[in-house]
Amino acid sequence: MKIPKDGVEDLLYEIMYFSPVELGDERYTNKLYFQTEIYHRTWPTLMADRMSHQIEKLKHCEMGIVAFDDEFRKTHREAVIGHCKMALAYLDAREARIAMKLCEQCMPATKSSEPRLQTDPNAEFDFLRIIALSVLACAARRVKFFQKAIDALAEAKSLCLAGGDSIQQHPLLIALTLLNLSAVLGDIDHDEHGLRWGLEALAMMYNLFSTLELPEMVQAYYLSLACHNAALLNVKLGRWGDAQELVDEGIEFTKILGENDDNLRSKLITIGAQAKHVPEVFLAEAVNALNGWSEERGVWNLSFWDFSLFEMKEVIRPRSKMSFLMVCSERTLEWLPCIDCFHQKQIHFSTCRVLQSTLTLNKIIIVARSMGFLQ
Repeated sequence: MKIPKDGVEDLLYEIMYFSPVELGDERYTNKLYFQTEIYHRTWPTLMADRMSHQIEKLKHCEMGIVAFDDEFRKTHREAVIGHCKMALAYLDAREARIAMKLCEQCMPATKSSEPRLQTDPNAEFDFLRIIALSVLACAARRVKFFQKAIDALAEAKSLCLAGGDSIQQHPLLIALTLLNLSAVLGDIDHDEHGLRWGLEALAMMYNLFSTLELPEMVQAYYLSLACHNAALLNVKLGRWGDAQELVDEGIEFTKILGENDDNLRSKLITIGAQAKHVPEVFLAEAVNALNGWSEERGVWNLSFWDFSLFEMKEVIRPRSKMSFLMVCSERTLEWLPCIDCFHQKQIHFSTCRVLQSTLTLNKIIIVARSMGFLQ
């Protein structure tokens, strides 16, 4: 997802830069730059040499040859962040192996063997290392080096949660790190463990977004992404009810995103169809009808579906926004308006009588007898 950078502070911008949310044009510009003839599918020798030189300067600081002052801290931070952005540009250009090597090269620049330097709060070594490890994990996951990705994210998680109650890292960075760890654990079928960290990330986002000023679309994107991850893991564990709740919650957030949802809505519908035991196309039609997203707004043609119990529940379940009910008879299809009924009372599955047609295609007749809206 891409949005303008306006009004986002520098630290948040750096954290979000290494997430699926693109602020401004910098990430896209970097991707194009490293796809030019000089760098395309080629090891960036000059850039790598600059990082090696920066690592040597850090060693000189550890030995007391070079002063570890504010100017060096600023220069060092910019060098490491810039190197990680370059690695991410290669990853965006589908050069995951080069991206991995670049991240591994800069690891010595994110940690100091001198305790005086390592514990300096202004040096931000832990922050830089978490960023480098996160990009490394994404690149490793891209080429299915799952164990390498888990090792990197496990170390990043330990750095994020170091300090107990006095955590030093930004909550958004922690939440995104836990979410990435949860996704990779799901890749290797450690679903229970992955769900634990996925729900932790989702809870942190809810708490964070109640106080943090971020664009509404960014909040909705992160929350829908976390709901998608947790719902998928619940489906793999056979926890259908929890998965359904997370899918419904995620779809609500995608309403804010509109067409800029990176196909998250369709992915949530796919997971929801498994959780609800209905065909994916059927659930997509249900979601579209409920929210008025279909081509014929307010119309849902059920005449092509042979209903199972789960499909009937999906059609009949009470929704205040549903302004119609389809009755499929042997000869005609009728739309019965029931706005007042749905707004004032609930229709329960037990109040509906289901008859099976004896005519063609075994169509199912749904007859709603309650509340007097069917004459």
